[in-house]
Amino acid sequence: MRMSRLTCDLLSRVDAERVASRRIANFILLDQLLGRYNRLELETPSVAPMCYPLLTRHDGLRQFLIGQRIFIPCYWSDIAQADARFDTERRLSGQLVALPCDQRYGEMHMQKIALACIKYLETA
Repeated sequence: MRMSRLTCDLLSRVDAERVASRRIANFILLDQLLGRYNRLELETPSVAPMCYPLLTRHDGLRQFLIGQRIFIPCYWSDIAQADARFDTERRLSGQLVALPCDQRYGEMHMQKIALACIKYLETA
């Protein structure tokens, strides 16, 4: 299948270099601010990241951030109903928070997200 003319036209107007650069910069900033809380050791991405994966020991961070009006996607939501064989996956689903770092956000947004995470993690 091919993309429609409209889709091709819209995509041709995206400055992919600027998008990738902004996403990488946002990822790096989040890692500088939150790296000490992250149980994952992350490398600086060479391509535009989808999110900043923050793995903590706390299950409630996602709900806290949503309460702060910070959109946090929920991946693998169906794993919560899985049987005991999937305990590791269930734990990851609850403790891995995919923080937004896309090009719509700037440094101020990343700082707001990081400060909210730190507030929760230091009081949890």
